[in-house]
Amino acid sequence: MPSAVVDKMVRIHKSFLWGWGSEGRKIAWVYWKNVCEPREIVGLSIKDLRIFNLALLGKWNWRSRTDKSGLWKEILESKYGGWRSLREDRNRCRGSLW
Repeated sequence: MPSAVVDKMVRIHKSFLWGWGSEGRKIAWVYWKNVCEPREIVGLSIKDLRIFNLALLGKWNWRSRTDKSGLWKEILESKYGGWRSLREDRNRCRGSLW
């Protein structure tokens, strides 16, 4: 997911949690990092989208290397040329190919 999309989604999460009212932006009484902690550690268990996105990309990369067949793999390889070309193109541009 592009970083601009992640930033926008985090802004939506924060504005929902801390709110925007008629009087403007409200005070954030807790660090966002603490909000993303599990409930057992006194957090709200809201996912950190940057870390979650990296985990999903890692999982897809692993599955593409271990899975020999699958419709999702055929679609990715036909559209983007597989993970190798994704890594090479990623170094040339700032945006996401996806």
